[in-house]
Amino acid sequence: MSSTEYTHAIVIGAGPAGLGASLGLAAKGHSVRVLDQQEELGKVRRGETIRADAAMEAILGRGFFDRITRKKINRRRYYSHTGNCFVDRSITNPNIIFEWPLLIGEMAGKAERSGVRIHTGHRVIGLLEHSGTVNGAVTVNDGVEHVFVADTVISCGGCNDPCSQHLSQTRSGVDMAVVKRLAKGYEGPDDRLEYFFHIDDSGLVIAAMFPRGGTEAEFILMSTSAGECRLPVFDEFSRIHERYGKLLEGTQT
Repeated sequence: MSSTEYTHAIVIGAGPAGLGASLGLAAKGHSVRVLDQQEELGKVRRGETIRADAAMEAILGRGFFDRITRKKINRRRYYSHTGNCFVDRSITNPNIIFEWPLLIGEMAGKAERSGVRIHTGHRVIGLLEHSGTVNGAVTVNDGVEHVFVADTVISCGGCNDPCSQHLSQTRSGVDMAVVKRLAKGYEGPDDRLEYFFHIDDSGLVIAAMFPRGGTEAEFILMSTSAGECRLPVFDEFSRIHERYGKLLEGTQT
């Protein structure tokens, strides 16, 4: 086991939440280490839509949103679970379809320039506790264990949040099962986001389509069923919701 390393704060997870937390801590003068299990930050996509925010751009630098933007969309269409009814809405602050690796790269670069140390390839395998308070994390990297001790531990691991797992906290009813498909050959509308709803005995399934520009689109299924989540299936949902199925016709994953 490697020697113990001390820092003011440990942030678990180098997604937008984790990198944002590290930037806030660094701005206050704290020493920060970010631990992420991915070898390459931004490789696993988590989402590609955001809205411009002046405070966020002030932190990340002028032109941040322009650098990551693929497409801007200010229209939304919501379909009923039958597909027979829909409602259109416009928003003044458009959704930005962005490049996920660029977002993470921009945030990670800013964090490192602010003094944050980012450790990639570090999977959290345990937490350290003292007097009932979590004060550190144990990771494994290339088969070697590392110990990080801190005054504060912030876990931003999303649906795979290691703190919840190691503290045996249940997240049922909090996390939704999400399936994403990135498709090429899309020929549907590219000037709006579309949402589709279906209600059955297991609960509510929400589907979404985000045009990424050109002939690319991102399709998402989310299940809000209580208890043990069953991942929704694209083919199954497409049969139930014909309008959604037509958008997927002819596309390649």
